[in-house]
Amino acid sequence: MLMALLLAVAGCGSETPPTGGTAVIDPSGGSVGTATPSATPEAQPTATQAAPATAAPQGGTPEVVATFGKSGGIAGINTKLVVWSDGRLELSSEGPIEGLKTGQATPEQVAALRSVLESPEFAGLDASYAPADACCDFFTYVVSSPTKTVMTLDGQEWPAPLADAIGQLLALESQATDPAKK
Repeated sequence: MLMALLLAVAGCGSETPPTGGTAVIDPSGGSVGTATPSATPEAQPTATQAAPATAAPQGGTPEVVATFGKSGGIAGINTKLVVWSDGRLELSSEGPIEGLKTGQATPEQVAALRSVLESPEFAGLDASYAPADACCDFFTYVVSSPTKTVMTLDGQEWPAPLADAIGQLLALESQATDPAKK
C-alpha cells in the first residue's frame, strides 16, 4: 500500500488518476493528498501543489473550466470531475467504485459555471470552509477554477458563490455516465 501511494505521488504530473491505496485525488491536477480536513488553510492542498491544467485557447483547444473533488462518506468515495470549455465532462473514481464516466454539458451550463467561478465573489472566498473538529462521514468537496481552489465539508454554511458552484458541479457530475453503458 505504501508503494502504491509513493508511485501515485511520483506520477502526480499526469492526468490519469492514481489507482489503489487510500489516496485522495486533488481535483486541481491529479496529485495526491489526504482525506483528513483541517480548519487551517495551510493544511489544505494549495494551488502551488498542482495548478489546474488549462490548454491554450488558441486553435480551439479546450481548456479546463473547473475541477470538482468529492471524497469521504460512509463508502469512502473519491471522485474527480473535470469540466472542459467544450462541455466535455470526465468523472474519475477511486475506491469502491473505480472507473471513468463521461458526459456532455450544454454551452449554457458551462457559461453559468464560468460566470460563478470567474466572479469577484468567488475570487474573494476563503480557501477553506471546514470546522476545527471535523469528523465522521462527511463529504469533503474541493472546487477549483484556474485561479482559485476552495475546500469545504457537508454540513457547513456556505457562502452563496460556493453553494452555487457546488450545486452546479453536482448537477454536472450526475450527467456523467459509464461509456460502456451508452
